[in-house]
Amino acid sequence: MKKTRLLLINNPITALWMAAWHLELERRGDDGWRNVAVYCFTDCDLPQYDGFERKKPIYEAQCRTPVATFVDDWVVCMPTRLSPGSFDVLSRQVLHVARERRTRRKEIESIRRALAEARIDPDDVAEIWRGNGKYDQHISWLCPASRGVQFEHGISDVRNAIVRNTTVICSEVPLGWCPLVLIRPLRALREALNRRAVLFSRSTVKCDQHVSLLGEGIGKANAGIELGSIQPRYIGSVCQRVMEHESGTHALASVAQSVALVLVESLQSQAGKEDTLAFYEDLDQYLWEHCSELFNKASIRSILFKTRFFHRTYAEEGVARMSRLGAKYKCLLISDFSPLNYPVEYYLSSISPKIMIASHSSSLFYCKRLSPGLATYSYHRWYLNRCAAQFGQGSDVFRWLAYELGWQEDVFHQAYRECFKGEIPELLPL
Repeated sequence: MKKTRLLLINNPITALWMAAWHLELERRGDDGWRNVAVYCFTDCDLPQYDGFERKKPIYEAQCRTPVATFVDDWVVCMPTRLSPGSFDVLSRQVLHVARERRTRRKEIESIRRALAEARIDPDDVAEIWRGNGKYDQHISWLCPASRGVQFEHGISDVRNAIVRNTTVICSEVPLGWCPLVLIRPLRALREALNRRAVLFSRSTVKCDQHVSLLGEGIGKANAGIELGSIQPRYIGSVCQRVMEHESGTHALASVAQSVALVLVESLQSQAGKEDTLAFYEDLDQYLWEHCSELFNKASIRSILFKTRFFHRTYAEEGVARMSRLGAKYKCLLISDFSPLNYPVEYYLSSISPKIMIASHSSSLFYCKRLSPGLATYSYHRWYLNRCAAQFGQGSDVFRWLAYELGWQEDVFHQAYRECFKGEIPELLPL
């Protein structure tokens, strides 16, 4: 009888890593598994999530395609709560704790029924591959005997791997952005209270192995965890197979020559149409002033703009307003050619960009690892200033962004720079 392995999938980049790692294990002779993909995606009602209901089935197709060749079953598991998130009993009233416990029991039963319909007994699950899904705790609690393998969704998961098994909690980093360091006994006590009050906590999710494209750098930063390093060639194989069925990619490759790739951030979409279009105009001016020399040296002829799948609000009109760049370069939007709008890593080998620019996106790190000759740059300092001017330094948007970009710069450009020196992007000026 085959052992059962669950792949908890909620985004296409994690699905890509899982598919590449499975291919690598398969080449090593690791077989005899029943691989079951459990699609746990939560709804979202945020205003910047453009066309959410229409895009949901497309997004599921993005997640399904990379693993389709080896997954035996695809189980859709969709509890109704938007985002269960984390829960700390020390900061909640008794009534809230009781309500949370009841809700989690209902979600557990919903997940149990979905697995039962696919003839999956939680007691038979030997291994769980997971990303950063909202229901990872639930499924780990249902399958206590399983081995846990962690895959990444983004750069925060790399940070978490660096600090795992240390006295720094997962949401903390060195150098002042989150300076409180909790000793192990206090952290263990809080986790125990959470488990007793609401069934499970973050510690319920096992991480017996962390698998990453950036495994070499993580290993240098933290030798205390078991690592699996994904080889770029296996990711390339998966991406090539997926893109073969994406006809728009061939058309994109034929019209885009000597390419610079620009990832457009999404927070501006919270501000409405006019402010969003003004952001594109400001980005046009910024890139013209600070990147024209880079483009000239690399003989750039086309600039491809990439938005996130759920965040492409006003993107077509925004790119059309980039008059400075548009006068000299062919400015194209990837989603106009490829409606599925996969994460940029999928397109890398098809478009072969010379330059990649983003606001300290995890894709800058991953794409540099996949294509060492790619020149990568981050405009996150300018972006932070732009958001301060638009929303105000006291706004939730700015404070969240300052925290996120702050710890990223502290961790990767200061504390662990030598560990990731091959993947760190160059910082563009303000």
